[in-house]
Amino acid sequence: LESLASNLPLAVEEFLNDTVLSKLPAQTPGVAFRDVGRRLALSKGLRAKHPVVIVPGFLSTGLEAWRVSEACNARYSFRSRVWGELSMVASMLSDPHCFMEMMSLNASTGLDKDGIRLRPVDGFEGSASFVEGYWLWDRLMINLAELGYEPSNMELATYDWRLGFPLMEQRDGFLSKLKARIERLHFRHKEKVS
Repeated sequence: LESLASNLPLAVEEFLNDTVLSKLPAQTPGVAFRDVGRRLALSKGLRAKHPVVIVPGFLSTGLEAWRVSEACNARYSFRSRVWGELSMVASMLSDPHCFMEMMSLNASTGLDKDGIRLRPVDGFEGSASFVEGYWLWDRLMINLAELGYEPSNMELATYDWRLGFPLMEQRDGFLSKLKARIERLHFRHKEKVS
């Protein structure tokens, strides 16, 4: 299992190089997946046009501790990652009770348990990779940057994937913030937002 986990990113990259990248013009053998954006910019003249808001998929936003239960304060500190870093695996294996205590929700409210507060990691760091070497949105952002995207026209809208949409809005104002981001980017760039 450990060997599979360490080779998975390389295997995915090799698959993409063999299938997707082979269809692009002027492929240079050995060019990494991260070079797709650069190659499209050079060969096709593609450039950033429509602002982009990336909404990560289920489970792919990192969660950090903003309040830790008394029982787990030796394991976690303020803003330490509970979900979405290699330390998560160590926590799951060394202290599964604390990990589950931090990740679990209150059965009656659907929100954090009393004395615990987990929040999504904000910004591009929130979903760039899952654990070291296993990228999520990082490669997409690198390729978009090669086309001219940057924080002024590309954003990552992280959220607490443990919650349903009504609770995400109630607790964090996620949907209102997402709408405001899209409207702000549209107003600033006078383009539709992708």
